[in-house]
Amino acid sequence: MRAAHCLNPHQWLPALGILVLTVGAPTLAKAKDAGTDLLLAINQGEATLSIFDPRTGTQLAKVAEEGITGHEVGAASDGRLAYVPIYGNSSVGETGSDGQELVAIDIASRSVVQRLDFGHKVRPHCVVLNPHDGMLYVTTELDHTVTIVDPQSFKIVGVIPTGQSESHMLALSHNGRFGYVANVGPGTVSVLDLQARKLVAIIPISEKTERISISADDRMVFTADQMKPQLAVIDTHTNSEKSWVALSALSNE
Repeated sequence: MRAAHCLNPHQWLPALGILVLTVGAPTLAKAKDAGTDLLLAINQGEATLSIFDPRTGTQLAKVAEEGITGHEVGAASDGRLAYVPIYGNSSVGETGSDGQELVAIDIASRSVVQRLDFGHKVRPHCVVLNPHDGMLYVTTELDHTVTIVDPQSFKIVGVIPTGQSESHMLALSHNGRFGYVANVGPGTVSVLDLQARKLVAIIPISEKTERISISADDRMVFTADQMKPQLAVIDTHTNSEKSWVALSALSNE
């Protein structure tokens, strides 16, 4: 079981105790049902989405994704829909099935209500809603891009190149202007200008890097070295590695 990831500070609800209740690889997102906050968790091995009441830890429903399997989940701004990119049955960099869809699950009806086909195999992975422009930003790993999806029309409206392979995880600045993408195999972070829809910089980090998050003041981005117990700190003003934070041990992820 891995810890929650693909976190957007505008959307997510921390509930670390809920992780032990799910199987597979849980990812947490905040949604609503009749005005009540809910917790969403992806079950990779089952290709399902679990819906929990975070106050009681009760699983309210389990919804089939109707695809190979998703790895991450995001929520609509009103919390009524969950968005699940259908990645495939392997881990990043490994052989296996390659997904090419994004599905929208209605929380109230507990069913898939929309499907977006990217047109070819892209391994869509992390989906993040930008509250400033209302668009969904999805890492499309095999294309070395982040794809922009309009949640209203559920159509692709743009792509931004990352300039790197295995573009896996994504964090957005709080003003919605910049995106930071962790590219696992190359061990780099791509900086994207979301308004101009262009690549700004590629920052070397380590042999491998995956997790990524941003500070509340947007001054620092954090990403983990997957080969050594340390956390890289990126200065967002200079788009360069600033320092390292030593960790006690590597995670089992």
